[in-house]
Amino acid sequence: MLEYASSAAEFGMLWGTRSRPGSFASLLKKENAMQSPGFDPESERYMIDHMNADHADSNLMYVKVYGNLWRATAARLVTLDKEGMDLEITVPDGTQRIRIPFDHCLEDEADAQRTLVAMSRHAQAVITQAGQPHSTTS
Repeated sequence: MLEYASSAAEFGMLWGTRSRPGSFASLLKKENAMQSPGFDPESERYMIDHMNADHADSNLMYVKVYGNLWRATAARLVTLDKEGMDLEITVPDGTQRIRIPFDHCLEDEADAQRTLVAMSRHAQAVITQAGQPHSTTS
């Protein structure tokens, strides 16, 4: 059963950032995180499920702004790694899949959360400025 966070701090906890800072386990985790191009499968699955269930509007804003697909009507996160995300997009003439790279290599799940939130806020500002309809439920 998936847990859902009610706050940003809880969200970070659910994403596996519970290791005590400075502990041997947290040092190993950080070293492994920096070397690996992806998240562990459980973390990736949780983040994908969470984004698709609770932030579908953010997914759509990502593809409109960062993918320049303003005709998109829906977007579903398919994969997420430390370098970017793949989304399946619904457009008027069918579906397609795109990759949106991050502006930096993500360090860990907490960095993924911060980055996705920042990207969502930026995308919403761009959409508002462009006069496009958007959701406020991100």
